[in-house]
Amino acid sequence: MKLFKLSTLGTACRVAWCLPLLALVASEVQAQQAQAERGPLRITPSVRVSETLTDNVTLASKDARQSDWITTITPSLALTGSTAHSQNSLQVSLNSSLYKDDTSRNTNYLTMQALSKLDAFDRKLFLDLQGSISREVVSAFGPRSADGLTGQANQASVQSFSASPYYRMRFAEGGNAELRYTLTQTHSDAANYQNTNAGTWALNAGDPYLTGRLGWSASASDSTTAYSNRRDVHVRLARLYGLLHLSPELTLRLIGGVEGNNYSTTDLDSRTIYGAGFEWKLSPRTRIDGNWEDRFFGAGYNLNAEHRMSRVVFRSTLSRDVSSSNQNGTAAVTMYDLLMTMFASTITDYTARDAYVRQYMQSRNLTDTVLGTQQVLSNGATLLQRAQVSMAIEGVRNTFAVTASRASRRSVTDQTYSLGTDLSSNTQVDDTTGSAILSHQLTPLTSANVDLTMTRSVSDGSSGQAVSLRTRRVSLGLNTRLTKQTSVSCSVRNNKGSGNSEYSENAVVGSVSVQF
Repeated sequence: MKLFKLSTLGTACRVAWCLPLLALVASEVQAQQAQAERGPLRITPSVRVSETLTDNVTLASKDARQSDWITTITPSLALTGSTAHSQNSLQVSLNSSLYKDDTSRNTNYLTMQALSKLDAFDRKLFLDLQGSISREVVSAFGPRSADGLTGQANQASVQSFSASPYYRMRFAEGGNAELRYTLTQTHSDAANYQNTNAGTWALNAGDPYLTGRLGWSASASDSTTAYSNRRDVHVRLARLYGLLHLSPELTLRLIGGVEGNNYSTTDLDSRTIYGAGFEWKLSPRTRIDGNWEDRFFGAGYNLNAEHRMSRVVFRSTLSRDVSSSNQNGTAAVTMYDLLMTMFASTITDYTARDAYVRQYMQSRNLTDTVLGTQQVLSNGATLLQRAQVSMAIEGVRNTFAVTASRASRRSVTDQTYSLGTDLSSNTQVDDTTGSAILSHQLTPLTSANVDLTMTRSVSDGSSGQAVSLRTRRVSLGLNTRLTKQTSVSCSVRNNKGSGNSEYSENAVVGSVSVQF
């Protein structure tokens, strides 16, 4: 499959983030007839001004540490809305940071999460649009910033945009099929980072209850990823699933297929796939799902378990698979993710649940903290083996979330693809993380928070010497609401690293947030 020219695809994807805004405008026109069923467009502007006093602005070693006073102004805009034909969400912020002692560090950057799902024609033709702009860690062995303001040398901006039109149809009595094409562009300002343009055709079809107890499904995909100055990577996958429904709660799967890729050779290297899986719905709120396959890299597996109650959510993941994501997250999950899952049974509409969760987090001063190993930039494809357990509990006055994760990253492409990243000089990198957040409601308007995160990253020493880094970050905060639209907060933190990067930082942060 031949991709569009990089400039053409790049232009198309760079403007994709604007399209959710157009969809939101269209949804407002339709909101009159759909308001009773879904709800109108919600636009929430806000601004946050914070002052940070840190004793180690660069997260340098003891002899080179420098203090600084940082003023940050962050205007934000949140838009959510849904109609009978669309679901839309946009969160965008402009972060302006001013450094008192060294103005050369002054920065302005956007962060954004945009999602739009459009029913383009008669519940058959759809369009998914996604966009994100974030700041990510460049190396797992460099200093880890607690807020994005310190240790800027180990951070980079990452922009990812995708457009995915697809067609759905039904056949026979219970069969369904979907044909989808996805264009994705990922760009970063990190040195030696391989910007990518990807195009993927995917076909999924099946009849899960063909004869009552027996069913089938099939999937096929053809993907080409173009790198900025490396050869293209081509991947083809096809699987056929045989389904056996032993009961309404338990389904078994047999898997067979073929795959081909040019990760390590210039030509496609084809292999067979075989395996088995199951899905077990123990109750409406408890589910376990898993697959095991023999793949070109050996055993591949994916096991997920989830349990939800009205005030508790538990999630666990165990997997081993190839990840082509440029932001090679190692099982990262956020407070937002857990709360969205927790409230899924009580607020079924996605847009309404999104608005409720964001308001809930704001009222308790819960930031969208990554609970798990922070995403680390990576070029090329990576064999990612990970295990993670996450839990969140909502009480009358307390919200508690805890996550433990372990991940191993190994490149499956030529190391020239990993130029400038951890895997360019190491065959394997292992990451272990533990995170815990507790929010306690002191009064209806005031809450206190405790946040603890510990990480450990270790390389295999293939570069000649093993490299490791341990970090520990703890913060204590207090948040109170002065009016319905205005809140103030104050926090203190300690951020410490040992091993490849030796540093210690203490900081005091105060902020005022106004929602219009």
